[in-house]
Amino acid sequence: MRKILLLLLAVTFAFASCDKDDENVFDVDNMIGSWESSRVEVNGVYEEFSSSLYVAFLPEYTFNEDGTGTETNIFGAYDFTWTLTEAKVLTISTESDVDTYTLEEFTDSKFVYKTIEEDDTELTVTYTKK
Repeated sequence: MRKILLLLLAVTFAFASCDKDDENVFDVDNMIGSWESSRVEVNGVYEEFSSSLYVAFLPEYTFNEDGTGTETNIFGAYDFTWTLTEAKVLTISTESDVDTYTLEEFTDSKFVYKTIEEDDTELTVTYTKK
């Protein structure tokens, strides 16, 4: 009976560890689709009102499989090209600008990056897939 219990525990741990490994697998195809900002922390602090203000002005992104995309913000829609490396560095290039973000978290439904504004405000921005 003890051997059976140990065997069941071993099998349970084996499956549990596989699930965690699957979450850490990098797949650039997870970026394909439409994304909207859903949360912003200012200087490491989440406050619902200020987060809502930032979220309202952040763009929505659509990433296409061919490396192109569209950024939509309050001023209109703009085309861009994009790349994402295994080091989780996202580069978005337009005709006039190149933005680079190091993603702190990246899954099939969420990505998170930090950025420093001109006034030294640190923003932690979370995007979720639509």
